[in-house]
Amino acid sequence: MSTEEVTLIGTLEKILYSNPENGFIIGTFLTENTIRPVTVKGIVYNNVVHETLNLKGNWENHKIYGRQFSFREFMPVAPKSEEGMIRYLSSEIFKGIGKKTAQRIVNKFGNDTFKIIDSSPELLSKIKGVNKKQQKSLLNSWEEQRGLRDVMTFLRGVGISHGFAQRIYAKHGMNSIPLIKANPYLLTDISGIGFLTADGIA
Repeated sequence: MSTEEVTLIGTLEKILYSNPENGFIIGTFLTENTIRPVTVKGIVYNNVVHETLNLKGNWENHKIYGRQFSFREFMPVAPKSEEGMIRYLSSEIFKGIGKKTAQRIVNKFGNDTFKIIDSSPELLSKIKGVNKKQQKSLLNSWEEQRGLRDVMTFLRGVGISHGFAQRIYAKHGMNSIPLIKANPYLLTDISGIGFLTADGIA
């Protein structure tokens, strides 16, 4: 096993095994610079299939399954290519938005697609073939994903390790930030987080 920390950026294509009790998964991951997926394993806090992710970990050689990437940290990142945007918007994250609808959106806005969804979502109504129900579903999911990134960024920013940040998010979800700001000592309810850690955030 290599002890050198490595960063991979790419898309989680498929989950081969998952343990719902602790979030551990084994899956196939397609990096930005390869055409053949690699096997990755680690803990995730929600469904991130088809998301573009930044993984940090190291390579291992399994006696049976061969070379695998074991990640300790991950962070969703917005895909930059138009192909990546289409794949992301047509993924399971965005219910009711299939590949054709995603293509219409990206064909209309190009590299500005995510910026438009963020700042001028009303422009989605100008795209032929995208109905109000799809717009609402897309925007609801978009807000949820943005909130998820905000929570993880906030927790890491106040010195919470990635592993503990996942536990906090699993328990408090989108309410994590306001709850911790109001009373950081709530964190002591999370196994492994003591008074000193919570006091350091207060």
